[in-house]
Amino acid sequence: MPVAHAEVVCPFCALLCDDLAVAAEGTALRVTAKGCPRAAEGFARPLPAEPTPLVVGAPATLDAALARASDILRAAKAPLIGGLGTDTGGLRAALRLAETIGAVLDHAHGAGLGANLSALQTGGWVTATLAEARNRPDFVLLVGGDGSAVAPRLLERVLRPPTTLDPERGAARRAVQLGGVPSAWPGIAHLPCAPEDLLGTVGLLRALVAGRPLAAPTPLVELAASLKGAAYALIVWSAGSLPEPTATVAHLAELTKTLNAKGRAAGLPLAAGDNAIGANQVATWQTGVPLPLGLAAGIPDHDPVRWRAQALLARGGADAILWISTFSDLAPPPGDVPTVLLARAGFVPEVPPAVLIPVGTPGLDHPGSLYRTDGIAALPLRRLRPSPLPTAAQVLTRLAALLGT
Repeated sequence: MPVAHAEVVCPFCALLCDDLAVAAEGTALRVTAKGCPRAAEGFARPLPAEPTPLVVGAPATLDAALARASDILRAAKAPLIGGLGTDTGGLRAALRLAETIGAVLDHAHGAGLGANLSALQTGGWVTATLAEARNRPDFVLLVGGDGSAVAPRLLERVLRPPTTLDPERGAARRAVQLGGVPSAWPGIAHLPCAPEDLLGTVGLLRALVAGRPLAAPTPLVELAASLKGAAYALIVWSAGSLPEPTATVAHLAELTKTLNAKGRAAGLPLAAGDNAIGANQVATWQTGVPLPLGLAAGIPDHDPVRWRAQALLARGGADAILWISTFSDLAPPPGDVPTVLLARAGFVPEVPPAVLIPVGTPGLDHPGSLYRTDGIAALPLRRLRPSPLPTAAQVLTRLAALLGT
């Protein structure tokens, strides 16, 4: 008989919805309530009967795959540990391994993380928790899109929830989307803005809110007035989907601070999935600095220009890659750099890596914890099915032991 699991945390986006109902029958899982298409697809992925490591595309034992992976990393002078799509335990193990081999660490969604971090470092910001974003606003501005690409249940969980602490304010809440494709969600007005114009438009909106006498299109003037007149304005963005993320997020952070001079406003940066926020949290508490960071000199060095994975690989700055992807199909970067891939069982990239080791998915195959998009809470994940797969943390720990000798 199927086993029913209630109040399941979904690990497939950074909202970490914790109200799912999932039925388990053997190794098969099925979302029965409160899910979204992404959750339904993620939980329904079949577990291969005999998940087998691959070395240069040929089946191998786990010991043989680990031996080959350790050879690749031992020979590297400038290894990169990337992807980082794993749970808290896996991230801690990845950092320990990076210390052992003097690696660079960066997340697959590091560009969005970096844009938000830059705004926080250079000027500070005012942001909201998910609970505050759900209950307090009477006006919501969505910038560059409606957020559905990174948080499919954002509408029902945050923007228009069925209940709020202030029912009258919740019922009267207005939402406007600036730029992006018009939302399919009901009740969200759309102001068109071409992607190449979004940065300038946000800058102009910031100036209007600050009271500068500038000529601007009437809809933008009205939007500025709505923000200034709101009892609580919420500004939502996903940095990874913005055309010019660093400068745009900087404007949004300053806009939010301006609104707080005479009222109340907050930002809600939506993180990408794959535990991007958790990776940054773990890196910061373990090393004292955020991602991206290098450990080549034996001490943690945060340098968003030098250590960003994409730029590092473009200039030939890495001679081996350890790529971790336990939730989604994050393919390792293309190229001829020897690659060790720790991936969820069933994922095989188009280009076979030097070593592929199937590992469990946290929240399905083993317990763990992930950080929500607001960075406030780490939510526990449960094991929902029997699985022979090792965790990413176990594989990384074994690699560190091999390399430590």
